[in-house]
Amino acid sequence: ARAMARHAPDVSMLGCGGPWCDVVNGFNALFDTNDPAKMQQAVDAYAEWPRDDAGIAVAVTKDRFYEMHHKNVQAKLAEYLPQGVFRWSFGEEYKVFQPPTEKNGMEVVLVREGNITLSMGWLRRRIFWDSVVQATPDGRAFPYSDVEEFDDCDKCRAELAYTMRKGGLDGVGDEWAITGLAVVKLAWVGVGNLDSRHLQLPSIDRALAHAAKSPARRR
Repeated sequence: ARAMARHAPDVSMLGCGGPWCDVVNGFNALFDTNDPAKMQQAVDAYAEWPRDDAGIAVAVTKDRFYEMHHKNVQAKLAEYLPQGVFRWSFGEEYKVFQPPTEKNGMEVVLVREGNITLSMGWLRRRIFWDSVVQATPDGRAFPYSDVEEFDDCDKCRAELAYTMRKGGLDGVGDEWAITGLAVVKLAWVGVGNLDSRHLQLPSIDRALAHAAKSPARRR
């Protein structure tokens, strides 16, 4: 059998490189449209999830994140993206954060560079933090992030981190599948008057206020 090419961690690549790239490129073709319906198609077609409530992690600090359940991607993005609560874009620069080995179950973590804008304002951020943001298991940090505070920002550096496994969750066969996705804010950038530009967002205000009063987290 032909040996798999080795990809050194932390070395930037222009374009995806590796046997997992058919999956990555197929996913990106749909996800990069910023059309919530097509983004849902990308998640459904190219990813496998260990739980019904697993999904895309939106990391607002190095170890705190909001998890968008994979079945709710279209509904949530159809709400958040048009309102400008958050938006992102990613380019063609990639890094292998964790290369696949037999020891780690042939799991690779690939990072794609880009930017993210968060525009909630102080009150909405506070409700969001209290109602739907959670800590990472064991306090682990997201790749390359050292962000300590949850703030609004305009086109902060960000990354899209793909966790992929050969054979999918079961590790059977040679096909690669996405088994985890994280949109990670990497750096704080001056926000100007972002806090005052989006004060009239009643639908998300009501939704977050409702979530804050509920004993169960809603995602």
